[in-house]
Amino acid sequence: MCRHCVVGIAANKERIARMLENSLMMVTALNPHIGYDRASKVATKALRENLSLKEAGEQLGFVTAQQFDRWVNPKAMLAPMKYVEPKDRKNGEGSCASIASVTK
Repeated sequence: MCRHCVVGIAANKERIARMLENSLMMVTALNPHIGYDRASKVATKALRENLSLKEAGEQLGFVTAQQFDRWVNPKAMLAPMKYVEPKDRKNGEGSCASIASVTK
């Protein structure tokens, strides 16, 4: 199996990056910043119009390119989660943020 199947396999890094960039699942990173309703509108627009999440968010006016790049960071999403006390939520709900974004 190893000799005939595994040896010689290499990751197509360009394709992986493209698929990650166009993954609708990354929209969850926007929830703490723009809210669930707006994030779902971003995902819906991206899907229906074959756009990236960044393009859809910008076109809807919910995020700038700079905000998107700062908030949607796949590497930070791999880190363990830590509870963060709410700063501006009126209903008292907390949120989770990656340790990487909390410690910066």
